[in-house]
Amino acid sequence: MREYKLMIPGPVEVSREVREAFNRPTVAHYGEEWAHFYLRTTERLSSMLGCTGQTFILPGS
Repeated sequence: MREYKLMIPGPVEVSREVREAFNRPTVAHYGEEWAHFYLRTTERLSSMLGCTGQTFILPGS
């Protein structure tokens, strides 16, 4: 498939790697797999930011 380069203000181009990632099944926000991912992510975020308290990730737009 031929790929085109958009030269307009938006929408932005998305790389092939990102498009392929969108094709993978999503992980539900409940269950063991998500809980492990969330815990690992918050631990790494706390370490990176030097936080001593509990870290939360809050979605927003």
